[in-house]
Amino acid sequence: MAFFSKTKSEKGAERKPAEVSKKEIMKAPVLAQSEAFEDARSVILRPRVTEKAALLNERHTYVFEVARNATKRTVARAIQMLYKIEPVAVRIVPIRSKTLFMKGKRGSTQRGKKAYVELKATDKIEV
Repeated sequence: MAFFSKTKSEKGAERKPAEVSKKEIMKAPVLAQSEAFEDARSVILRPRVTEKAALLNERHTYVFEVARNATKRTVARAIQMLYKIEPVAVRIVPIRSKTLFMKGKRGSTQRGKKAYVELKATDKIEV
């Protein structure tokens, strides 16, 4: 069975992957995730303007609605591209779909994701 045989460059010597440090991995672009998004605007859909978000703005935390398949890393890179600011932390929370009953018909709200983006005390985003 050729599928399970090991590839060897020389007799008796196996190929080893190149040693890469963790810092180099973090600096490398995330192609697999970022290829799904054409630009930063497809990751960050809109700012979420609520009372809770307004209170969090005072503590340098901003809330955005993001694409359903967005990750912390893609959101952080999109913030860097759009606002030229590096976030300190990014937290992503799913928004559940809620069922509605209106005018005798049953429906549901749209589900999605929201991201809490924390910035340094000196940085600010105009929402």
